[in-house]
Amino acid sequence: MQTTRHEFFRNMTLALSHQQDGNRMLALAYWENVLRFLPEPIQIHNEILEECHRLVNREISDGPSHLEQMQEKLETLTHLYRQELSEEDEFIAQQIYKALYQQCGGHFILALAYWKNVRILLSPDALVITLAVQDLCWNARQLLQSGCIQECLDLYRQILRTFPEFLEGYINLSLILYQHHQSPVVRPLLDQIPERYKEDFLVKQYRELYQTLEEISTQFEHVPYAAIEHLVSDLRIENTFYPSIDDDYFENFIMELVEREKRFFERRRKAREQKAMAKTSQQLAKEGIALGQRVTMAKHAASEDIHIFLYDNHIRIAEVLLNNPNMTADDVLVMAQTTHVSEILTHLKNHHKWGALHNIRFTILLNPQTLPEDAIQLLAAFNLSDLAKVFHKKTLSPEVRIRAKDRIQQIFQNLSQYEKFAVIEASAGEILKLLDRVQFDLSSFLLNLLGKFHDQPDIVVNICRWKLAPANILAVIGRNEQLTHNLRIVFALLSNPKTPAETVISLLQTTLQTTAKRDLHYLLLNQHLPASVKQAITMFFPHLTK
Repeated sequence: MQTTRHEFFRNMTLALSHQQDGNRMLALAYWENVLRFLPEPIQIHNEILEECHRLVNREISDGPSHLEQMQEKLETLTHLYRQELSEEDEFIAQQIYKALYQQCGGHFILALAYWKNVRILLSPDALVITLAVQDLCWNARQLLQSGCIQECLDLYRQILRTFPEFLEGYINLSLILYQHHQSPVVRPLLDQIPERYKEDFLVKQYRELYQTLEEISTQFEHVPYAAIEHLVSDLRIENTFYPSIDDDYFENFIMELVEREKRFFERRRKAREQKAMAKTSQQLAKEGIALGQRVTMAKHAASEDIHIFLYDNHIRIAEVLLNNPNMTADDVLVMAQTTHVSEILTHLKNHHKWGALHNIRFTILLNPQTLPEDAIQLLAAFNLSDLAKVFHKKTLSPEVRIRAKDRIQQIFQNLSQYEKFAVIEASAGEILKLLDRVQFDLSSFLLNLLGKFHDQPDIVVNICRWKLAPANILAVIGRNEQLTHNLRIVFALLSNPKTPAETVISLLQTTLQTTAKRDLHYLLLNQHLPASVKQAITMFFPHLTK
């Protein structure tokens, strides 16, 4: 969603503002800008010129100041922009102008009343309606940013009453509602989405997201990010195809969930740390050994006695133990794996000797007790394979896993094409699952990738499953008989909501005709299979429903 206001609306708002304040010359200058920025299909030029006439005539009643200059400007504008319209087009233009006038004046309820009239006269995808809705969303965003939450919510509800087909409006409103603790009304809101959109992948994923959040919230204190991660990944990609979905609403929504889990992880980390330290203190008391004695013993421990101190969860013991010349890398690995004291892990990370070893640094990174800021610092030292392991370790803090994924995408983006191909080959295409944004020509890249690895079905399957794969590439794969001979590739194509409908129909009419009934049943049980594909399969193979 655009974060800056369209120049047409911005200048019209300024024109009205200066006009109201009595700044006639400045108002006329902004009206000229409005005419310049007015998109050609929106034929309200005559109404704007009439407004300029009223402005100049008002100046006459106030006195002769700047009158001649303003009249000359008005004549020029009239000559440049006056249009000959039919009576019907003139009526439509008047209604549009009234709506825009009220909208730019900040009178949204009145503006939407006029837009209801305009909707009857124009098609829903008319440019002026698209721009007006985008601008209303921009105004709602300004209200939210200024802390006027209820006003923002009210405006979105009014927008949806006037433009019930505005799908992105339902999504934006749902995100705002959830973030501002009004989750009970979110799912009923999505129920109001027009029937024609309800089977869209975007809508189904948002429904599943909110349902998952609701179900988990009733049982647990917080929602594990891992439980919704696949939905977040899909939606982050899918949102890009809907320009009026506000990315900030979505990202703020996700970050709030992450922040909640961060607080949970921090409480759990401290609890584990305190428990471990208390256990060490109790053990020392039980053995009748003072902490100072234990530190001295650790400092001078022989090789065969080192293991006795590895599980002592106290920073003073760990400090001297790490400097004991009898310590080995294997001993340090045990400490890095088992300690629950974050301070020990921080000290180990910064140790001049042990903190430089790859295995030890990676073990520290994988320990859930490592402070998130320490773990994030360590990410820069690891390659794609290691970062993927970090991302897939669900016991780590979500902020660390998210940063690991961001790092993966950053590294992949900066690789040469040859290096990208090598990574994809080494991972059998699995790396694609970790990419939800790219900044290169994806179609060209994937065509070259298919040309090189067309004989490696694992890579082709992962391309077919990839939510970023463009529809034209999926169609190319669907037309290739050599590739569609592989049932896994066919199933992957059918499972991707981006696969064009004509490709789906072609696969159903050809490839799947020879597929075993058992395999078709297996395909129908796939929960990720788009509803439209399931319906098509049951239509082509009615015996499966018997």
